[in-house]
Amino acid sequence: MKSIDQSGFPAWNFHGECLVISGGARGIGAGLVRHFHRCGAEVLFGDTDTVGARQLCEELNTEDRKVHFVETDFSSPGAWTHMKEVVEQRDLHPSLVISNVGIGSHALTEEITEETYDRILSVNLRSAWLAAREFVSFLRQRKGSSLLFIGSVMAHFGMSGHSLYSASKSALSGLLQSLCVEFAPWGIRVNMLVPGYILNDPPFFYRQIVPPEYWTEFFRRFGPQMALANPPVQPLPFWGSEEDIAQAASFLHSPAARYITGAELRVDGGLLCQSPIRPGTGNEAWAWTPDMKQWLTDHALPLPPDSP
Repeated sequence: MKSIDQSGFPAWNFHGECLVISGGARGIGAGLVRHFHRCGAEVLFGDTDTVGARQLCEELNTEDRKVHFVETDFSSPGAWTHMKEVVEQRDLHPSLVISNVGIGSHALTEEITEETYDRILSVNLRSAWLAAREFVSFLRQRKGSSLLFIGSVMAHFGMSGHSLYSASKSALSGLLQSLCVEFAPWGIRVNMLVPGYILNDPPFFYRQIVPPEYWTEFFRRFGPQMALANPPVQPLPFWGSEEDIAQAASFLHSPAARYITGAELRVDGGLLCQSPIRPGTGNEAWAWTPDMKQWLTDHALPLPPDSP
C-alpha cells in the first residue's frame, strides 16, 4: 500500500483572493478550506456540521488570519442568500465559489420517499444552481474569477441503491455546460471536478455508522487501517486525498487554466477507465477491522452489518 507523497505538490499563491464554499466542515470540503487558507486566500465556508466546523476553525485560526464559518443548511433555498449576506456584511470579495456540498441515500427506488428525493436534489443540484445565481454578481467584479462544482464518478456508472445521487450528479453536467456559455462574456469560467474514492471523504458505508462529530477522531485513528483494509480499486495503486482535489481546484482557478471552461476534470486515479469497479453495490465491500468495531462499541455506536 503506497501513500501519497504530498511534499511533491506545487505551492500556489492566492493572496488577495477570497473563496466561498459550501460543505467545508469535513472531507473534500475541509481539504479545500485548509488548502486555500494555506495558500493565502480568505475563506468563508458554510455547513450544518458545527462540530466539524469548530474543529477546523480551531485548527486554522490564528490571531492574524481566520476562516469564516456560517452555519447553514444547503437543502434550504435561502442558504446561498444567507452566505451572500455574510459576504456583504464582512466586506468580502469572492473570486472563487465552490459548490461542494452533497448528500446521498442508500435505498432501492421503491423504498425512496418523495421527501428524500426533494432533499437530495435540493442539496446536490438546486444548491449548485443557487450558488451561481446568488454569486455571479460578485464574480463579475473580479478578473479571473471562476465557479467550480464538485461532481462524482457515480454520474458515469450505475450502482444499486444510489439512483438519486447518480442522477443529481449527472444533472450537474448540463448545468455546467449552460453556465459556462452564459458566464463566458464576463470572463467567468465554470468547471467541475469529478472525484473518485478519497480516503478521508468517507463513503456512505462508513458515514451511516460514524456520526459527523466522531469522524475526525475516527479517521485520525483508523485512516491507515482503512487504507490497508480496503485495497485501491482504481489503476493507480494508492488512495486519493483531499489535497489531490484541492490541487486540481487550484489549477482550474489559476491563470494556467485561463482557456479552460465547461470542463469536467476527473481526479479518480483512472477509476472510470476500468470495469467492474466493485462487486455488488460497492458499499458492502468497505471493510471494518476488529479495532474499528471495538472503537464503535466503546463509543456506544451501532456495529455495522457483516462486510467482506
